[in-house]
Amino acid sequence: MIAARETDRYFTPEEYFAWEEAQLERHELIDGRVYAMTGGTQNHSAIKFS
Repeated sequence: MIAARETDRYFTPEEYFAWEEAQLERHELIDGRVYAMTGGTQNHSAIKFS
C-alpha cells in the first residue's frame, strides 16, 4: 500500500537504492518516484518471518 509520495524528484534505480539505505522508514520506487510504505499487519509479519 502506498502512504504518501516523499518527493517530486525522479530517481534512477541506482539513486533510489543508495538513498534508501540511509532512510529509517522503508519506501518504494514507482516510475521513478519515491513513496513511503505503510506499516505491515500482523498477518504480513507472520508470512514474512515464516
